[in-house]
Amino acid sequence: MIIFEGISPDSKTLHYILKTGAKGNMIVQNPKTKKREAMRYASNQISPFISEQVGPAILPSIVFEEGYLKVQPTDTVLLEFLRLHPSNGVDFRLVDPERDASEKIKSDEKILEIKGAILSKSREKYGDVALGSLLAIMSNNNYTVSQIDNMGPNQIRQILYTIAENKPDDFLDSKENVNCFNSSDFIRQDLVIRALNEGIIKVSLTGREITWGNGESLIHVPTGKDYKAYLADYFLSNDGEKVMNQLAKELEALKKKK
Repeated sequence: MIIFEGISPDSKTLHYILKTGAKGNMIVQNPKTKKREAMRYASNQISPFISEQVGPAILPSIVFEEGYLKVQPTDTVLLEFLRLHPSNGVDFRLVDPERDASEKIKSDEKILEIKGAILSKSREKYGDVALGSLLAIMSNNNYTVSQIDNMGPNQIRQILYTIAENKPDDFLDSKENVNCFNSSDFIRQDLVIRALNEGIIKVSLTGREITWGNGESLIHVPTGKDYKAYLADYFLSNDGEKVMNQLAKELEALKKKK
C-alpha cells in the first residue's frame, strides 16, 4: 500500500476532497510531450491526460480520510495523477519514513543548536540582560520589561527553550543559521533594555514618556504601544539613529569603567 499524507490544514480534516480536474481545467506539463495539457483522474483510463483518454470517463472523487490517502501499487493512473498534481507538496505528499526521519533529526539538531546559543549567551557578561531582550522579541512583546526583570535567569532561559521547541524558525535567518543574537531587532531592543538598566534613559510609571537620565524628554509613547518596542522602532528613523548611536556610545563607556 502506498500512502499519501495531508500537510495543509485543509487536507488534515476528517474528509478532504482533492480536486480531480473533472472540469478539464487542471493544466500541468505532460512528461511525454513536454507540453502543458489538461489532466483529470479517470479510473477507467490508462492516462491522466485528457488527450490520451478514450471513450466515456469514470470520474470518482479522491478523498483523504483524516489526513491520509491509501493507494494500491497497481493503481498506476492514480499514482501518476497524484505525482503530477499541482497540490503535491503543498496540500499533500507521499509518506516517506526515511525523509520524515531525516527532517525530524534536522529539526531536533537545529533546536539543540538554538538552545546551545542561548546557553552560551547566558554565560557571557550581561548575558542575562541579552536573554531578557531576546525573550521580549520572541514572545512578540507579550512580556513587559517589569515582568522580565522579575524573572530569574533560569526562568527566562526555560521559556526561551520552550519557544525554540515550538517555533525554531523564529531564531533562524534566511540561510537557517541561528542568528537571533545578531538580528537588527535584537540589537535595537537589547540596546533599549541595557540603557534602561543603566539609567541612561528612564521611563515614566505610565510607560508614556521616555526621558534621558537627567530628565530631559526623549520621546512620547502613543497609548497602547509598548515603550520598549516603540523606542526600538524609533531607532530606524534618522533622528532615532542618532539617539541609538548615543546610547551605544554611553553603554560602551560604562562597560569600560566596570
